[in-house]
Amino acid sequence: AQLLAFSKTQKLQLRPCTVTPLLADMRELIESAAGPNVAVTWAIEGLDEVHVLADPTQIELALLNLAINARDAMDG
Repeated sequence: AQLLAFSKTQKLQLRPCTVTPLLADMRELIESAAGPNVAVTWAIEGLDEVHVLADPTQIELALLNLAINARDAMDG
């Protein structure tokens, strides 16, 4: 319900994006969000040619939320 409410209030800015630079730019933020007790492994080699039509901000928010949810789901 929260995602639906959020999506209605903000217009998406769809544009072609390359995935690797988005991930690389978020590396430090995601590692920080994961916390000091979590080792984040990156496997983004070979993604240079992956293009998507999306709102880059929404991709970043989704990835950050995944990192936070994964951290919170871990024991200890």
